[in-house]
This record gives sequence, C-alpha cells and structure tokens, in this order.
Amino acid sequence: YIAELQLTDDRGRLLKTADDFRAYIREQLEMEADTQFKREFQTKAIEQLRTIAEYKGDLPEAFRGRIYDYYHDEIQQEADVSGMTIEEVCEAYNIDLDNIADTYTKDMLLLATIANQEGLTVDEAGARQYLEEQYAANPDYFAMMGMTSSEEYTAMVDIRAAQESLLLNNVLDLLQEKIKIVEVEPTEEDLEAAPEEDMEMQTEDLND
Repeated sequence: YIAELQLTDDRGRLLKTADDFRAYIREQLEMEADTQFKREFQTKAIEQLRTIAEYKGDLPEAFRGRIYDYYHDEIQQEADVSGMTIEEVCEAYNIDLDNIADTYTKDMLLLATIANQEGLTVDEAGARQYLEEQYAANPDYFAMMGMTSSEEYTAMVDIRAAQESLLLNNVLDLLQEKIKIVEVEPTEEDLEAAPEEDMEMQTEDLND
C-alpha cells in the first residue's frame, strides 16, 4: 500500500515499505527535536552571555546598518502582505527596530570576540561551499523560488553575511559542546515556591 502512494523522502527516494515510512517519520521527528533543542540552547546561551559581558563601545555603523536593513526588509514583507505600513506593523506588534538592531549587533560582536579568541574563522570559499550544499540538499525547494542552479542561489546571497552567520553558528556550536547540561530534580523548597497552577499540573502528571 505504501508503495502505491509514491511517497518520497527529502532526497526524492521512494518510500517502498511501511518500515521505510516509519524510519523516515522517526528521522524527521529526531531532526525537529534536535533543531528545537539547538534553537533553545542558543537563545539561552546568548541570554547568559549578556549577563556576564556587555559591549560598551560605539557600534560599527556598517554592521549595525546591515542588521537594521535585514529586519526592516522582513517587516516590510509583512507590511506588504497585510496591507499595512511598516510603522503600523511595528506599533501592532510592539517592535522597536532600533533596539533590535542595537541588541543583535552587541550579541554578534560578543560572539565574534569569542570566535577570535578560539581561532574560529570562515572564509569565502567555506561560505560558498555551505550555500552549495544547502542547494544540493533541496533543489526542488529552490526551483520553486525560481533558482535552478546553485550558482543562481549563491549569486543572490550576501556572501559576507553568510560568512558572519556561519562563524557565529560555529561559536554557538562550540559553546554547546563545552557547556555541560545537567538535569536537576526540584527540591522540596522549589516545589513549595512553585505557583499553585504548576503544582496542579505536577499532580495531574503523577496521576497519569
């Protein structure tokens, strides 16, 4: 029955049996869980770094400007879709573009400092190779976006921005490798301090 459905995985390979289909679903769920964990870890890592270090110098205008323009363009797309102005979108969602640009720039400078201390680098060739691998992993998706070759895709991407993004991801990966995550059972004091609604949820879980 599975073969009759002509289902394929992300690489276009036919899923011929129920075992193939189950293995594919399991792989997708594991990838999704890993991605979610990594995203949450990176957010927490940056929040923690903010508590122990702060960039107090003048922000490089060119770098900050690129970040501001990036988020400005993102909001412009939302405005175009919703028939609103950028100002209306920012007011509706309580968005402060200047604050976002300042905060993100400081975060990136902090991570760049760590990259420099750890000797991490990403050259232009490395960035181009990464983009080519992205295209090769899902050419059908890029074709739907009007890009029929990896050359077209890389030509549309700001290589310098790609280098920066890859470098910062490498820093966060390094932090994830070096930071030991320990699961801690809540103490009686923690449970006593928990809000009543949390206690109710914990009780329901025990009953289940």
